[in-house]
Amino acid sequence: MDVMRCCCSVLLSALIALGPASVFAQQADEGAPPPPPPVPEAPADVEEPPAPEAPADVEEPPAPEKPADEVVEKELDADADPAGWNLLRRALDQLARGKRYGALELLERLAEDYPDHPATEVSAEALAVLREKTRPKGEDLIGQEEPSGLARAELAFFQTAHGITLGAELCAMVECDSEQAVVAALGIGGALGLTLSLVPTQDGITQGHALLLNSGTAWGFGNGVLAGIALDIEGSEYAGLLAGSQLAGLGAGALIWDLAEPTAGEVSMANSGGLWAGFLTFLIHAANEFDAEESTVAWSVLFAADLGIAGGAALSQNYPMSRGRTFVIDSGGILGFLIGIGTYIFIEPDVQSATAFSVMGILGTVTGLGTATYLTRNWDVEETGDFSANWGVSPTDGGALLSVGGSF
Repeated sequence: MDVMRCCCSVLLSALIALGPASVFAQQADEGAPPPPPPVPEAPADVEEPPAPEAPADVEEPPAPEKPADEVVEKELDADADPAGWNLLRRALDQLARGKRYGALELLERLAEDYPDHPATEVSAEALAVLREKTRPKGEDLIGQEEPSGLARAELAFFQTAHGITLGAELCAMVECDSEQAVVAALGIGGALGLTLSLVPTQDGITQGHALLLNSGTAWGFGNGVLAGIALDIEGSEYAGLLAGSQLAGLGAGALIWDLAEPTAGEVSMANSGGLWAGFLTFLIHAANEFDAEESTVAWSVLFAADLGIAGGAALSQNYPMSRGRTFVIDSGGILGFLIGIGTYIFIEPDVQSATAFSVMGILGTVTGLGTATYLTRNWDVEETGDFSANWGVSPTDGGALLSVGGSF
């Protein structure tokens, strides 16, 4: 019955709306003015639809939460190891200054050294956010690295050249007496280098791993050259020494990777240490006008370079550095050397004193390296205003209340 009433009401409404229009259209065709529309009578048995009732309890939508300045309060144990609190305080200091990498390093150290500490508990979520937002993506990383095709290509290119060099050295050792033998040795060596670098790395290789193997090979060659000069070795014996030192360097790189798995930045820092230690040692001998014997010069440069490699590797453990930053610092050293010797040449175009020339080169190199290191001090630190924090510690009856606020 209610459905029928509703249908009747709808039909009546339609008739009321359409009735005058049809009458007006009919009389307009006859040229007579349309009569006033009749007033329809509402049926007696049709009830007016009830007015909709307002809902009794309508909850107001919750106000949107403010994304910034979120405050967290937690009861903490004041008797916990103060070293853990100190790490958290230092991490918050770094975070408040926008230094994400510094904060991340400190919070990771806190989680590793004090896993059950209350400071680790309250900082766990912040550590997860920092790990997600701070770890750089790509191949030149300060932290963990992912295998990449570019690193594999670098390894293949360098080891192909290494294989060709080994082929030439083998030819010198056996005294190849024909052009065909030389070409065959070079081709076979290059093919072996390419194959042995690509087959084991089908799933990719990290930048640090590839750079370590290539650097070990290069430093092995350099050590062989200097040792050959120091020992006054020539001919086929010299070629054998070079080949052996290259392979030994490659093996040392593989061994170091198994023990430490350094990043590309750490390997680059070790390379820079060896390069500049050996170069500065050579300039010192030049400043003394090479008064020492040739073997002494060669041995001292060799040992200085190797010690520089070890020193750079040790330094990279306390001062992480990216591969890109080492390139910039090395560029600063090269530019400083050129400015140093250039200044002397402008003053004394005829270069009357090798000592003064070399001393200016040393001063320029050291100044360039130091300046580039200082100017790139924030090269690997992402300083933005995205992160800020403030905190407070208040004593309570049960311990202490730590209040941490920040904008993320």
